[in-house]
Amino acid sequence: MTRVLHVIRRATDGGASLGLLRMCVDGPQGFSHVVFSLLPPDRQPVERFRSAGVRIYWNGLGQAVSESDVVQFEWWNNPEMVKALLLEDLPPCRIVLHSRAHLRAPFMCPSQRILERVDAVTVTDPTSAKVPAFVAMCQDLGLNPVRCVYSSATRACSEGLGNSFGRMRIGYLGTVEPIKLSRDFMGIAAEVLRRVPGAELHVAGEGELDMYQRQADALGVGGRVRFHGFVNDAYAFLRGVSVFLYPLNPFTYATSEKAVQEAMYAEVPVVAYPYAGLADLLTPRSAVICHSAAQMVRGVTELLLDTSKARQIGLAGKQRVSQWTTIRSWRQSAAASWNRAASLPKRPRSAGNLGSVSLLSASYHLGVVDRPKSARDREDFDSVARFVLDEYRLIGDTL
Repeated sequence: MTRVLHVIRRATDGGASLGLLRMCVDGPQGFSHVVFSLLPPDRQPVERFRSAGVRIYWNGLGQAVSESDVVQFEWWNNPEMVKALLLEDLPPCRIVLHSRAHLRAPFMCPSQRILERVDAVTVTDPTSAKVPAFVAMCQDLGLNPVRCVYSSATRACSEGLGNSFGRMRIGYLGTVEPIKLSRDFMGIAAEVLRRVPGAELHVAGEGELDMYQRQADALGVGGRVRFHGFVNDAYAFLRGVSVFLYPLNPFTYATSEKAVQEAMYAEVPVVAYPYAGLADLLTPRSAVICHSAAQMVRGVTELLLDTSKARQIGLAGKQRVSQWTTIRSWRQSAAASWNRAASLPKRPRSAGNLGSVSLLSASYHLGVVDRPKSARDREDFDSVARFVLDEYRLIGDTL
C-alpha cells in the first residue's frame, strides 16, 4: 500500500478541500491517504475527514513526510505553501505538485524555483497543462508528462430535478466573492428579475454576503434574493433551482468547478462564461455559454420561460458530465502519477535561501498572465490579484 501525504494550506469547507477528500476516499485502490494542514483547520472539515476515515494533522510536518511514500502538495499560491516548498528542511521524500489553481490566474503559475523542488507535476484542468511557459519549464526540468487529475464532484445525482422547472428560481452555488464572481453577477440577476415577474435568486455559499445584499438592495431586487450561506447538501439546494447562473470572474484561479458539475449531474441547465476550467467542460449543447452580461441575461430569461429548452439543456449537461473522459479517467491519472513518483528515489530537500528575493517573487512565473489594459478587465484582474497579495502582505512580504 503506497502512503500518500497530502499537504494543504488549510482544510476548509471549500472546493479544494472537498476535492481532496474525494481523492482520498474515492480514489484508486492501492493507496492510503493522510492530510496535513499547514494552518490549523476549521473544526467541521476535520470532523468530515475523520468521519470518512482520513487522518488529518497540523503539527509535525517533517515526521509526516518521513512516514510517507509520496508527498503531494495541493498547490495554489499562498505564503504557507511556498514556505513549506522552498524554505522547509524536509527529510528525504518524493514530491508531487498538484495544482488546484488555474495557471493563467494572477500569480498562480509556479516558478522554476518551486518546480526544481518537486519530482512530478499534475493539474486539475486540461488547459493548465498546456500553458506554454509552464510546459517549457516542466520539459527543461524533466517533469513531463504533466498529467491532468481532474477534481470531479463528490457524487452523481441519479435523479433529475423535474418539478423544479417552472419555479422561476435562479441558483448559484460556490464562493460568493469577487475573486470568483464577475462584477456583473448581481447586475445580471437583477435584470433577469426585472424581466421575469416572480423569479428569485438563491445563493448558496460563504463569502461577502453583506456586500452582495447591499448590491441587490441598491438595484431594487433585495427582497427577491436569498442568501443561504454554506449548505452541506448541494443536491438538496439544487433540487429547488430551475437555472444555474455562473458568471465567473475571467481571471479566477478556479479549475474543475465542482458546483457546475453537480448542477449538470442534477440536470439543472447551466448559463456560464467559458472561463478557467469551464472552457474544457462546457459545450454549446450542454450549457448556455455566454460572452457578455447581455447574453447571460437573455440566456437565463429564456430558460426560465421555456421549460422545454431548459429540460433539453439539463439532460445534455448530465450526459456531458457523465461521459466526459477527463472526469471518468481521473483515478487512472492519479494512480499513474503516484506510482511514477513512488518509483523514484527519495531525495532530501534542504532549506533554501532566497537572499534578497521576496517570497512572492520566488513563488510564481512572471509573464504567464499580464495585467490587462482595459479598465473593466483590470478591475476583475485586481480583485483576484489582491487576494494573493494580501496574504503575503500579512506576513510583511512585498514584491
